[in-house]
Formats: sequence, structure tokens, C-alpha cells
Amino acid sequence: MAIGEILAIGIPAAAMLAGASIGLWWVPGIKLRSASQHLAAGIIFAAVATELVPSMVQRTNPLAMLIGFGLGVGLMLGIRWYFEADQDDAPVSESSGASRPMLIGFGVDLFVDGLLVAMALSEGEQGGLVLAAGVSFETLFLGLALAATESGRRRRLIVAAVVLALLLVVGGVLGLILISSVTGGIRIGFLSFGCAALLYLVTEELLVGAHRGQGETVWGAALFFAGFGATLAIAGSAG
Repeated sequence: MAIGEILAIGIPAAAMLAGASIGLWWVPGIKLRSASQHLAAGIIFAAVATELVPSMVQRTNPLAMLIGFGLGVGLMLGIRWYFEADQDDAPVSESSGASRPMLIGFGVDLFVDGLLVAMALSEGEQGGLVLAAGVSFETLFLGLALAATESGRRRRLIVAAVVLALLLVVGGVLGLILISSVTGGIRIGFLSFGCAALLYLVTEELLVGAHRGQGETVWGAALFFAGFGATLAIAGSAG
């Protein structure tokens, strides 16, 4: 396990802590949030297309790909169903701060993000760094959202932000250990699982969040294509 890989996993974790810290003094507008989510979605989508998909296709094992992809889709939809049901039972209010289901949901999301960055790093350092950059946009604004929810509760915010950032790092280190110890069909299954989870992150979290409310603008939507195109250009220059 190289030091560079650990540092790459630390980038989104640091972005999470930075977002929580910045959120104590500044809350971004809805248009800026939407634009950043479009940009992150474009970067992550292109990273999947250039790093994970080619690795899966080159190692021909359709059954492993289908099993891994199905498990990834099933896990992400299961997490969504579970936490949406819990949120119905435990609504968030300004007086109560972040609910337990919300914090657990953040934790699961960040743990999976760490796993996914590790999988991308295992296929190539450049692709892993690109994906880490895209995920960092997500974690930065997740930290800002946590700070807004925990406004006036600095101690609780600090503890929550540190624990969530550590979960991302733990997920990344665990991912590096797992992916480096498996080969053949199991490795393809892991990569397919990561592909499904990242596609879910782009289509059902980042883009859905970017279109929520009145924040979407033409320039914000254009950032999706800017992030996608820039990532493709980086991958092409490396190839």
C-alpha cells in the first residue's frame, strides 16, 4: 500500500472537514451547490468510463460482472430505501440538528466513497486521483450541509465531521487491502460493484440534488460536460 494511495484517499476526507469548517461562517447559495454537483457528476462519470469500464471489459468474465454490478445496484437502492423510511419516522428540525438516520446515511455514503476511490486507484494512479477529485466536490458540500444542520452546535459538528472523515479513510484503506488481495473473477466483481455504486452516485444523488429546487442554471449544467470533457482529455493524454 503506497503512501500516494493513502494521500489520495485523504483528499475527499480533508474536503469533508474543510466543508464543515467553512460552513461555520458561510453557506453557499443554491446555484453554486447545483453547479458544483454538476461538475462532480461529470468528473466521476468520465472516471468510470475511462478507468473502471475498460478494466472490466478487458477481463472477460460476464458472470462476475453481472453479479458484482447487481450487488452494487442492490446495495445502493437498499441503503436508499432503508434511510428514506427512517427519515420519515425521524424528521429533521432546526432545534434537533441532524437526525441519527441522516448521520448514519452520511457515514455509509462516505465509507462507500472510500471503497470506490480505492478501487479506482487499484486500476491506475491517475484515474484514482481524478475520481478522488470528483468525490471531493461531493464531500465538500456534504460537510457544508452538515455544518448548516448543526448550526450552533460546534462540538457536535466537530465530532461528527471527524468521525465521518475517518469512515471514508477506513473504507479506502479496506478497499485497497481487499482489491490488492483478489484476482480473476472476484476482482472483476469488485470493479463491477464499484461501477454500479458510482453510477448510482452520479444519477441518483449528484444530478438529482443538482436539479432540486430553483438552483439549476445553464452555466451550471454546462459544468457537467466541462468536467466530463476535461477528464476524458486527461485520460487521453495519459494513454
